[in-house]
Amino acid sequence: MSDPIALVPLPQSVVWSEGVWTTSDPWEGLSVGLNDSLPPTEYALSISPAGAALSAGSEAALADGRNTFAQIVTGAEGAIPCVTISDRPKYAWRGLHIDVARHFLPVEEIETFIDAMALHRLNVLHLHLTDDQGWRVEIKGYPRLTEVGAWREQTLIGSMNTPEETWAFDGTPHGGFYTQEDLKGLVEYARRRGIMIVPEVWTCPGTCRPRSPPIPSSATSPSSRWGCARYGASPTTSSESPTRCSTSYAMC
Repeated sequence: MSDPIALVPLPQSVVWSEGVWTTSDPWEGLSVGLNDSLPPTEYALSISPAGAALSAGSEAALADGRNTFAQIVTGAEGAIPCVTISDRPKYAWRGLHIDVARHFLPVEEIETFIDAMALHRLNVLHLHLTDDQGWRVEIKGYPRLTEVGAWREQTLIGSMNTPEETWAFDGTPHGGFYTQEDLKGLVEYARRRGIMIVPEVWTCPGTCRPRSPPIPSSATSPSSRWGCARYGASPTTSSESPTRCSTSYAMC
């Protein structure tokens, strides 16, 4: 029979069968449990007219199975088609990268991305938190990193693959940042959906422009153009430099 629902990504083994499961609450009717006989990355899902059962070799694999079940429930129009699925990921790291340094997104939009990742069984969210266009993570010991470095005056429209004299800017200030509580909340929100957040925080030359305005030894500001500036940050041994502290603090 033809597949009644398109599953993305396609599990390694999917066998659709005749019949449907009629239920008003599919999640309440789903039986879930760990199975020591399955490898840690594998899950098995079966749906019959009598109900649905999910077993897996680990909690992480259970999360994958729940997300496959969610796709089936979401894609079903009324009654849920019967199916037997056995699946395990081909790659341990199945990631999505979001560059919030260049285009800040509020927490609610990041959560929407996390929900979509979970639905498609992606398990790593790489958040690019600092670059020349903005510093997006709160460092309590250095508040001016976000007071100044999180905001740029305007943004280049289009790409830089044209003569510089033709560049146009939108004239609209852009910025924002995540408090430490925001990031803790996102980490927990993602964890409950089987996703690990990997933060990327750069303080080295070429990606540290937003940390320059608060630091007397550096006199640049967040960039309104794309790419990384081809310059070296002014060396400093000042106690005001956030380089060492911000990296270790933000990555904890």
